[in-house]
Amino acid sequence: MTFGIQLTQLSAGQHVSCGLRKDGSAVVWGMPDFVEAPVIMLKKLSCIDEGPVLITEQRSSFLSEPDHAGSIVFGRIKTRAVKDWVEVPAGNHNRNDWILEDDGNISSSVGEDESIKGPFISIAGGEFGACAIRSDGTMYCERVQALEGKFTQVAVGGHHVCALDASSTVHCGGSNSHGQSKPPRGKFKQVTAGRYHSCGVTMDGELTCWGAGKTTAPCKELEWECGQSVAVPGKWKNVQAGALHTCAIAADDRVACWGYNDRGQATPPTENRHAESSLRCGVEASASKAPFPLVCWVHTVQGDGPGFYPDVATMAGSATNLCVVLKDGRATCMRGGQERPFPPFRVPDLRFSNLYVHEQGVCGDTVDGKPECFTVDGWTQASVVAGAKAAYPAPLATLSLMPDGHIEVRGHDWAKEQVPAARYTKLCGGGRWISQTDELLANSQRHVHACALAEDGHIVCWGDTPKVPPGTFVDILCGADFVCGLTANKRMICMNRKGDKEESEPGQELVNFASDGRYFGGALTKADERGWAVTRSYLFEYDGTQPYPEKGLFTAFWMGADSECGKRPSGETICWGRGVKTLQIPPSVKLPVHADR
Repeated sequence: MTFGIQLTQLSAGQHVSCGLRKDGSAVVWGMPDFVEAPVIMLKKLSCIDEGPVLITEQRSSFLSEPDHAGSIVFGRIKTRAVKDWVEVPAGNHNRNDWILEDDGNISSSVGEDESIKGPFISIAGGEFGACAIRSDGTMYCERVQALEGKFTQVAVGGHHVCALDASSTVHCGGSNSHGQSKPPRGKFKQVTAGRYHSCGVTMDGELTCWGAGKTTAPCKELEWECGQSVAVPGKWKNVQAGALHTCAIAADDRVACWGYNDRGQATPPTENRHAESSLRCGVEASASKAPFPLVCWVHTVQGDGPGFYPDVATMAGSATNLCVVLKDGRATCMRGGQERPFPPFRVPDLRFSNLYVHEQGVCGDTVDGKPECFTVDGWTQASVVAGAKAAYPAPLATLSLMPDGHIEVRGHDWAKEQVPAARYTKLCGGGRWISQTDELLANSQRHVHACALAEDGHIVCWGDTPKVPPGTFVDILCGADFVCGLTANKRMICMNRKGDKEESEPGQELVNFASDGRYFGGALTKADERGWAVTRSYLFEYDGTQPYPEKGLFTAFWMGADSECGKRPSGETICWGRGVKTLQIPPSVKLPVHADR
């Protein structure tokens, strides 16, 4: 067990944990089924796998939206102010609301009554039900059995309930299959309930747990002896029980977790291992029309430095992200092509040789050959396996390529199922998690996939896979609905889930190929009769509004953030496309003198 960052609030779900810093910003670790952390200042945070529920300082409530699972920040701000809000999973990845209104009544979609008359002073949700404490101390519950008596605090677990009375004694009821409803004697100042275990903080700050998880032997999903009830010495302020793991805030405000850790939910973030890169890039806003030159600058607390035209080594992107690596190894990522403001990835101040980008995270190789993954501040991505030679982002998962060529996966179950056993040279992940359905879909039908390039050049995929292009290849890339391979003679062949096939024209040789998840293309070694040296395809997803590529030769071509960029033989990098104006540099950056102007 290791201690992480300092927190003021804490919450734990099945595969995810979260908390609030002193400044009110959210921190999330583990891998929930759909969502990521919103970057807004909060007063309260509740974390479950289907998404966080949040209350702002102004008491406006915020509910994450699983249908927008590809986004870092999303959701809807409720117009009315509320006192509290809990979410209860309802099966088939749906959720029910229990909202504590300002008047003390509850708005409910958990049970049969849509409005529950109070007044209530607090509410709590669990895996299958919810409970509330009335102003007179009595308890009301839906889908779980309420306890008789008067209480000051209630916690809802799997099929059991624990509560504190006015004398600081813990009472529990409901399922006691593993001893989770048989609390120890003593006085407690806080209690929490997980799936098969319960925990409390005593009046003198010690921690005790009861129920399943007394042994620390490695556990598997749906088992319960995962060490979540192992008592941890020390002084503690707060404890929160997840499904099969436990997290607690120590007396010095640092967070610690233990128990089941299949998606990193029991590995709290520590202070950032690396400072954030000061490099920033965008397009030159003063140009009257596309293409727009790429401009970079250094951002410090004192302000933005002067802009310069960068010597770009490589770029990589997704639908709303576009990342840049300069020849000196410095890197940065831009956000664009969206209606709501998205925070950029928090790029570490390291030197990279390349980056692999997905909507939810970025992985790359540093110049010293070590893989590194990162995302927005406040969200911890599934960790790279120790000793991996490369790492790649995938939906809700991180893929690690080990030195002997086999694949290790950290994150959501879909990415761990049916991983092909062979030796590989490169990996990629693609797709978008399908959340709202009439029926519970298997992971193999969730529209997320991963692919690997075998040592013999063949492509293999797992998950909800596209059709695999025939032949042998030297490189691969994944899109939302397709996978592409680059042949030894520099041709590109792509196929989607329907089996549609798209390939570069015979005789064309590609310098490189790229994708933003929706479209794909590449730079050609020579221009065609129209003067274009960029080939692109929108066969799999085309709405008729994509601009023509710029004419002339390029030494590389990239896509991302609803934009396209290319590097000229002169070394200049220019960008164009529908989303390019959202990438414009801020007015505070002084433009460099353009050599051609």
